[in-house]
Amino acid sequence: MIADFPGVNDPMKLKVLVHDAAANIKKAGKQDSNKVYESIVCIDHLLNTSLCHAEARTEEVAELLKKCKALATRTHQSTNDWYTIRRMCEKVNIKPMKITQPVTTRWNSNCMMLESLVRMKPALEQILIDPNVRKELQDLIPHDFEFVIIEKLFKILRVLKEYSEKWSSEKNVSISSVLSDLGAISMFTQSRINKYKDHDGELSKFLEVFMEELQMHNSQTQRLKNLGLENKLYRIAHYLHPYYKGFAMKKRNLENGQNAFEFTERELIEKHPSTAR
Repeated sequence: MIADFPGVNDPMKLKVLVHDAAANIKKAGKQDSNKVYESIVCIDHLLNTSLCHAEARTEEVAELLKKCKALATRTHQSTNDWYTIRRMCEKVNIKPMKITQPVTTRWNSNCMMLESLVRMKPALEQILIDPNVRKELQDLIPHDFEFVIIEKLFKILRVLKEYSEKWSSEKNVSISSVLSDLGAISMFTQSRINKYKDHDGELSKFLEVFMEELQMHNSQTQRLKNLGLENKLYRIAHYLHPYYKGFAMKKRNLENGQNAFEFTERELIEKHPSTAR
C-alpha cells in the first residue's frame, strides 16, 4: 500500500511515515519498512491519548469531569433545563450557549467543555442557589471549590490545546518544531506540578500522570530527542528550519578556525532546549 504512493520508490527522497496508533497502520509501516526511513506515531494522538489516560487514573479529576459531562448532556437533552440555564444567562447578561459535549475521539473536547462552563459560571452559580430550580439540575452544577479546579484545569488544557491544534495544521508542523514543543510542554507541566503540589494535590497528580503517560505511551519522545542528538539529517533539519536560524546566526564566533556549519550544528544540538541533554 505505502509503496503505491508517488515518490516512495525515489531513492533520492527521504521517506518518513507519520501515522496514528491504529494497529493496521502500524502493520503497514512495518511491512514496507524498506520503503520508509522513519516511522513516527502522530504526536497529536499521543498527547490527547495521554490526557485521556491521566483523566482515567486521577479519581478526583475523573469524577469532576464526569459531573461536567453529565451537565453538558443535560443541556442537550432536557428542554426545560436548557431553558432554565438560558434564562439565568440572560438575567446575568451572559450569552447563552449549550455546554460542549466531550467526545473521546474528538481531541480537546474536554477543554472546550470546561471553557463553556467557565464562561457561564455566573449563571450556573445563580442556578445553584435558586430555590425554584429543580434539584436534579442543581445536583449537576459545580460548587465553588469545584469551579476552582475547573478554572485551573481549563488553563492547563487550553495551553495543550494550542499545541494540539498547531500539530494538526499541515502547514506548520515539522520535526524541529515538535522537538521544541515537547520540551516546552515538559517545562510547562513541571512548573504547574510544582505550583499545585502543596495546595491542589489531585491536580498535581493529574499532571504527573499525564507526563508519565506521555513519556511511557510516547516512546518516540526520547527517540526523537536522540535523533536530534545523534542523526545528522535531523540536525540539518534544525539548521535549515526558519525558527532556528535566528538562534544559529547569533553564534558567529568560531573556535580555532572551526568550520562554521559544524560549529553551528554543535551549538544547536548541545545548547538549544529542544535537543539539550
